[in-house]
Amino acid sequence: MGRITHLAYSESVEVTLEAQPVWRMKEGRVTPYRQYQLDAVISKEHIEDVHEGQPAIITLSGATTLPLKPIKSYVTQVDSTQGTVSATFEVDTLLGNSIDIGFAVEVDSQSPASYLFHLTQ
Repeated sequence: MGRITHLAYSESVEVTLEAQPVWRMKEGRVTPYRQYQLDAVISKEHIEDVHEGQPAIITLSGATTLPLKPIKSYVTQVDSTQGTVSATFEVDTLLGNSIDIGFAVEVDSQSPASYLFHLTQ
């Protein structure tokens, strides 16, 4: 009953700190969340399948204080002529230069039965 999701992965990512922190409750105390703007390059074969509002997945690695699970986001802007996609996300950690950032956009989703049918054709 699950879905198989097809992802378009970024070829490169640039992240910019947006504004002053947004304060939110986390585990009983007020924590500053920092907002980031992410600009990614998507391959030409997938950029036509990317549209504003599509779900996106951001992964951060390289520090022990980062979230362990992927961060859900949404595409906020697409420039198909340049092959770039923009999204925003919030984390409760100030990101440094040594952080590896991955970005993928959900471009398609299908049932396992449909996937197997297309695989055998």
